[in-house]
Amino acid sequence: MLGKPSVTFHLITLVIVGMLAYVVFSNPAIEPEKGIQVLNIKKSELSHVSWVNESKRIDVSPRKNGGFTLTVSEYPTQAAQSGAAVADFENGRIPDEVTQNDTPQNRRPDTHQPKITSYRAGTIFEDKLDKLFPMLVERDLGKVSQQQLIEYGLDDPKSTLEISAKDQKVRFAVGGKTYGGATTYIQQLPNGPVYLLASDFIRSLDINAGGFMERRLLGVEQDAVDTISLEKDKRQQSLIQRGQGRFGQWVPEKNPGTKNTIFDNWVKSIFKTPIEEYIFEESLVPNLQEEVKIVLKRGGDVLDVLKLASFQRDDGEGKPVFYAKNDFVGQWVTIRSSDAERILSELPSIMEND
Repeated sequence: MLGKPSVTFHLITLVIVGMLAYVVFSNPAIEPEKGIQVLNIKKSELSHVSWVNESKRIDVSPRKNGGFTLTVSEYPTQAAQSGAAVADFENGRIPDEVTQNDTPQNRRPDTHQPKITSYRAGTIFEDKLDKLFPMLVERDLGKVSQQQLIEYGLDDPKSTLEISAKDQKVRFAVGGKTYGGATTYIQQLPNGPVYLLASDFIRSLDINAGGFMERRLLGVEQDAVDTISLEKDKRQQSLIQRGQGRFGQWVPEKNPGTKNTIFDNWVKSIFKTPIEEYIFEESLVPNLQEEVKIVLKRGGDVLDVLKLASFQRDDGEGKPVFYAKNDFVGQWVTIRSSDAERILSELPSIMEND
């Protein structure tokens, strides 16, 4: 007959259970990888992504200083139906490129000219890219018959997806959706296997002009800057940040003890100024009158250089258009007149008041 378990036995059991519980709850759960990996690349390794259908082309390109440029080329419906858009896109030609053959005789009719929008992508789009790569598919259907290609909408696909990264370049034909639309049939070209891809992947890339546009004019936060140098008509002014956080205040470097809040309010208005519209081609920018050059620094290092300029329209209204360009945005943009006028109206006081 067995005796009763001793107190020591119970204590040992409790210790073992406690140790197991600690191991389980102190380590985060590992999420299982959902899907089959077909492209083992990261967002940081992308060199180009293009998504093409009958009416538009989306090009995603990395920028030298980080981030991505989105170029959306949209054809008018009439041109798309004529096949002109598809021919250009399949040849890998960004529609508005200028070629040596671009003579009036060879140029396409205006109805075939696309609307092109190119801009810096915002952080929301970059977050989406983090979720899209590495590229996973729901199912690998392998090689399929011609009849199955017809059923999947891949015999005459209307869309293609091309991804380039490192030494890889992969193209997919994009077919129809499964029942319910949760997944989409894609085929690796040429004549490769067929996969079921989550439709969210395609929806993330099939954006309209202006989708995911970066609206911030400045890519650095105000607290990351300790000096702002201004240049206006060969005159200079330097502002420094006195204090930190919500107690910080911008003041002239030559007069840091000033109680005047005009400098602080002026700097804050610059950081709050959004982008109104991106200018795709440099040739579309008129002859501008430079208004002020603003250099953002920290510890003596230049973080960004912002130029504000204006153009006086000859439209009878007499209202100028205001432009801006800096390293973060990388191209000329327009800003709202109300924002520009507020900045420029106080600029004489900023430059003169020490």
